[in-house]
Amino acid sequence: MFEKLKEGREIAQFQNKWINIMSNLGKFNKMKQTYSLNNVVKTQYGYKADILIVDGLRFKELEDIKDTIEDNYGCMCVLNKNKRSNVVYADFIFAEPNKDKYSVITGLKPWEVYLGNGYNGEPIIIDMIKYPHILITGGTRSGKSKMTDCIITGLICNCSIEELELYLSQVAKSDLILYEDVKQCRAFADTLEKTLTMLQHLDKKMEDRDKLIRPYRKKAMADNYQDYNKINKGNKLSTVFVIFDEMSSLFQTKGDCTDIKSLKEEIVRLIRRIAQFGASLGVFLICSLQRPTVDNLDPFIKSQSTCIISFRQNNSKSSEVATDDSTMALGLEQREFVYKTNLSNYGIVPLVDNKNIYSFIEPSLQPNHRTIFIDLKKLKNIKVSKEKIEENSKETPIFDKVDKKEPQLNTSNIPNYVPYKDTKGLKVKEEPRMPINTQKPIKGGKERI
Repeated sequence: MFEKLKEGREIAQFQNKWINIMSNLGKFNKMKQTYSLNNVVKTQYGYKADILIVDGLRFKELEDIKDTIEDNYGCMCVLNKNKRSNVVYADFIFAEPNKDKYSVITGLKPWEVYLGNGYNGEPIIIDMIKYPHILITGGTRSGKSKMTDCIITGLICNCSIEELELYLSQVAKSDLILYEDVKQCRAFADTLEKTLTMLQHLDKKMEDRDKLIRPYRKKAMADNYQDYNKINKGNKLSTVFVIFDEMSSLFQTKGDCTDIKSLKEEIVRLIRRIAQFGASLGVFLICSLQRPTVDNLDPFIKSQSTCIISFRQNNSKSSEVATDDSTMALGLEQREFVYKTNLSNYGIVPLVDNKNIYSFIEPSLQPNHRTIFIDLKKLKNIKVSKEKIEENSKETPIFDKVDKKEPQLNTSNIPNYVPYKDTKGLKVKEEPRMPINTQKPIKGGKERI
């Protein structure tokens, strides 16, 4: 009982402070009405409430004073509003970032991705069927790589090799090499050439999957790979994740030679194809890069990413490019992030290191397992051996042309050849021969005189 009274008193103080802030800012309509807090609830991280937008006021004006609200309360404020509603869903976060260690969330489906934890301690799970393709941005040592570790480790520990395929690309650094020997990893590309080969393989895979799903789509039986798997339970399609870490170098072509520039342009074209067509075919993108700019962030890939994540940004311009909000990603602590799907919210990546990750993925490690690069190498060797067999099986001509004149006998190509020797001193005895009558008989038995 005492706890409920204490909580009610704290909520009343919180509401009174809200009225004081609005009064000092002069946020009233002509009827002296202001933004009102409703359904205020105390939570583990602070407070949540519904803010009613009264007649004559706008949501944009409330967003403009968010910094002042955060400074006066000493908290982090998150505002979300549906387009056809006059109610704003607000979270006031007072909790400090926690220091919980990473542990694998079990029971996740192949298309479910674990990002981190909310301030209420609950795990943040993104359904890639609903929100395909993830874009992660943030400054150096802000927590991007640790989130990528949590995503990949969670997928490996929850999915078999039949359910999951990982395609990893990291040209700038080598953090993802930790997962190269995982049996679910079908490719690890650390060069532009390997990245292009990997994407060409994926482009062919998408074409093959589309051919499988199209007959069912034509009969209104299946719209995506999940529907196909429900029908073909004995021959299910796996969920494919294509993960790029520090991919900004792929978009920057200034100063590159013509060959490198054309190579990067082809890589970006194939990434765009995955962003455009991959979701329904079970091929999902997770792209990570540092400070986003016009030069290193492709606008089409960003527009196709329905889950936008940003760690700490150093200036308002970078925050606006990353989240379409100039303040949302400013002032974040290390491992703290904001994520946007249909709503915006904040979370934090748990503490994780390589030794911790290795202990989780060790049961799935299988060095020298089958990858697309090993398959291509074997195919190349088979082609070379076939060509050698064909070359050896070709018949060499018995007669060689010398100086384009009369052909001479090439005795080296005749099997069991015995050279001719002149028989000197050998006498040949001439035998008498029977005379041969060459005249034709005359018809009727008469001889011609």
